[in-house]
Amino acid sequence: MARPRRDSGIVPAKQRLENAFWAMLAEREFAGITIEAICQRAAVNHNTFYYYFDNLDQMAAVLVDANLVPELPRMVLAGLTRDQPRVELLLGDPDLRRRFERVQLLLGPHADQRIHDQLKASVTQLWLDSLDAKADDQHLRAFVTFVIGGMLSILGTDDLGDRTQLMAWMADDFGPIIQTVLNSRA
Repeated sequence: MARPRRDSGIVPAKQRLENAFWAMLAEREFAGITIEAICQRAAVNHNTFYYYFDNLDQMAAVLVDANLVPELPRMVLAGLTRDQPRVELLLGDPDLRRRFERVQLLLGPHADQRIHDQLKASVTQLWLDSLDAKADDQHLRAFVTFVIGGMLSILGTDDLGDRTQLMAWMADDFGPIIQTVLNSRA
């Protein structure tokens, strides 16, 4: 069967596969998700899955990177505070809100340690790139890795209340902390 036209109103197969992955990760542990189950939920055959992804781990890796918000570090460093309610504006954007919710799924109890580690590495690298960190600046790398690990741990905890408030709190404190470390090294 031919691929549906973009304007046909039919959700493309790759998007259906991704939606199936997210829905299943919300319901069960990553270890309990199979390619067969994703394909069944997405109403595609397994060849379609393998057209887009090599395996389930590679699919998860692609989706981790696709749901990062690359502009967030620069916004935080530029003064993302409650006085400038960009956190609420960011989370008010449906696409960014969906990406943030998906990152929370990746941090939640259904994801496995490999996904947590990949997310931590990707977010840490995103911040290091935003800070123009040099490869040999081990102090800054260790500091950013430590802080990102803590932030992701907090975001992955279910019992800490409203995530928008957590984001606002982290934005209030994280940018100035990083700036203090950068200024102390100058």
